[in-house]
Amino acid sequence: MKFSTVAIVLSTSAVALADNCRTGLNYCSQTLMNKGNYQAQLDQAAFDYNKSWMQYDQAQPGGGQGLLFTCRGGRNGLIEFVRNCPNGCIDAGDWTSDYCK
Repeated sequence: MKFSTVAIVLSTSAVALADNCRTGLNYCSQTLMNKGNYQAQLDQAAFDYNKSWMQYDQAQPGGGQGLLFTCRGGRNGLIEFVRNCPNGCIDAGDWTSDYCK
C-alpha cells in the first residue's frame, strides 16, 4: 500500500515537471529548452526547414536564442519553425508570445 502511494506521488511530480508549450504562442528555442525536453522536436523542426538550429543559435548573443517556433499543441506540445531571428529572440514571459528583436 505504501509503495503505490509513493509511486503515485512520484509520477504526479514527474508530470508537473514536464511543461508543454501553449497552443498558439511563439517560443524562442531557448525558452523551449528551458520548458522541457524539446531537443528532438527542435532538431526535427529545424531540419524540416533546412536549418541547423544548434549551429545558428550558438552564434547568437547569449546562445540558444536565434530561432522562433510556434506551438501547435497536442499531448506532446508539437512545435513548428517560424523564422530566424538574426538579432536574437526575446522571451516575453508566460502567456505571451516570444518575438524576434
